[in-house]
Amino acid sequence: MANTVRIADRLRWNVTLREPTGTRTEYVSASTPGSVRIRADPRFEGLAFEQVALAPGEVRTRLHDDYAFVVMRSGSGIINSGGTEYQAHSGSGFLSCPDRLWTAWAGSDALCYQTIHLSPHKLTTLAAQLELPSIQLARLSGVHVLDSETSEAARKAWAIFEARSSVLERVARLVELVAMVASAFRLVQTVDDEPRVSQVRTFLQEHLSEHIEISRLAEIVSLSRCHFIRVFHRAVGVPLHRYVTLVRICHAESLLRAGLPIAEAADSAGFYDQSHLTRYFRRILGVTPGQYQKARFFRARPEITCEKVMAYRLRSGEKLLLHWAKLRSARGYPSCICPQ
Repeated sequence: MANTVRIADRLRWNVTLREPTGTRTEYVSASTPGSVRIRADPRFEGLAFEQVALAPGEVRTRLHDDYAFVVMRSGSGIINSGGTEYQAHSGSGFLSCPDRLWTAWAGSDALCYQTIHLSPHKLTTLAAQLELPSIQLARLSGVHVLDSETSEAARKAWAIFEARSSVLERVARLVELVAMVASAFRLVQTVDDEPRVSQVRTFLQEHLSEHIEISRLAEIVSLSRCHFIRVFHRAVGVPLHRYVTLVRICHAESLLRAGLPIAEAADSAGFYDQSHLTRYFRRILGVTPGQYQKARFFRARPEITCEKVMAYRLRSGEKLLLHWAKLRSARGYPSCICPQ
């Protein structure tokens, strides 16, 4: 851990050392499905947290454009991705790479899991600064089952942020997690994406704002309409129309994180209007677009310029001088401030 702290001390993570005031960075929802908590540390770019509690028998499907480190906190269930099922139990961990669909099924007990979202740019930057082999990160795709050490590192990273420890301790835990993930020996199972699914996803992302017919997608992969629907459902695990909705929601998430108004995000993601986006957004994520924006995902720190620093110093100096003049006047000393 000491070596990790020394490494973290020289990393150039874009953080501000002072805790922001008046910023709501957490939203708790008890809406269906289950209980959802979304939080982002405004001092860290490309980093966000999500905690979900599913009632027995509930299902939650996710598709995102970042790396998601998922650690099971309590309960038991099943993680399904690409038609492959994994047993999820307390302490187990998974890594879901960008644009990979996965589903969490709660068993007879309630299933609670925590997710650390790390943007691809930040993961690559950290790996480069740690001088880790970039080829290993390039092979990260699909869903990976993490070993016990990596799962424990993800759990500790979550705990450090939840405990509001120092910035150095937070960075150190993230560095430790990335160092483990970048090692190919830490990934004990791998699920690769189906090539035809990748073709369909690429086409959908390029034509999100359009109305897309199923027959048009079937032509891309050279299959009949009925056969394409069966093949796609078997490969992905959800019906095609639901997958299209998930891709649109994922794109809307990225637009909302960038600060785009909800109505514009709805139009760009291919929804009819804002209410259409809100209905599906809440059904899939458990929060509304407005509540999601309040979490301030991936909020960049404000730009600090020399002009802003000088203006702050002048204001502070003027207040101090006026306070000093009031003290002199109260004690009967003549004022030293020249009249204007």
